[in-house]
Amino acid sequence: MTLNNGAGTQLTVTLASSANDYAGTTTIVGTKGILQVGSGAAGVLGPATVANAGALTFLRTDSVVVANLISGAGTVTINGGVGSMVTFSTANSYTGLTTLSSGTLRLGVAAALSSADSIALAGTATLDLNGFDLPVANISSSVTTSFITDNSAGTGTSTLTVTALTATIASLVKDGATQKVAVAIANNNLALPLSPSPMPIPFPVA
Repeated sequence: MTLNNGAGTQLTVTLASSANDYAGTTTIVGTKGILQVGSGAAGVLGPATVANAGALTFLRTDSVVVANLISGAGTVTINGGVGSMVTFSTANSYTGLTTLSSGTLRLGVAAALSSADSIALAGTATLDLNGFDLPVANISSSVTTSFITDNSAGTGTSTLTVTALTATIASLVKDGATQKVAVAIANNNLALPLSPSPMPIPFPVA
């Protein structure tokens, strides 16, 4: 399936059926096209890979596991609302901005997000490391209603490493029930505030 809309009016195409089983690659091309996966508690991609050079949005209001490998420089948005969760269960290679507007993005494997990726958190969104370390290029958030946490059953520490930080991290960095969360800043852009956490957390600076 190919969505190609590079000019004119913004076009949003919604995959609203959970019975989608088309075999070909899902290709998104153009700055005026958005492929939206989900309408309420239904809607999935076909099982093949996603080549994203445009915009891919997940709008499922329940919990869904996305096993597709997503590549390309296009953007990915999670916007399912409070209580929703998208789990990436494949090591993805896309490098476009990942925006968490609402709901939870949960890592299902190591490298679920590319180390070249940047993340923006807004609203009440949550990034759940789920027991995995995550290196990313940049992360930004302007509101303290968003969270970086780890809700796995582990008893160690999951580390979010940012290699090219250029923005404020206002999200609350919050340990899970048993697994701790650390944030490591691995560049020299350290004159940037980190909001207070609701509990003491390790904060190594590489």
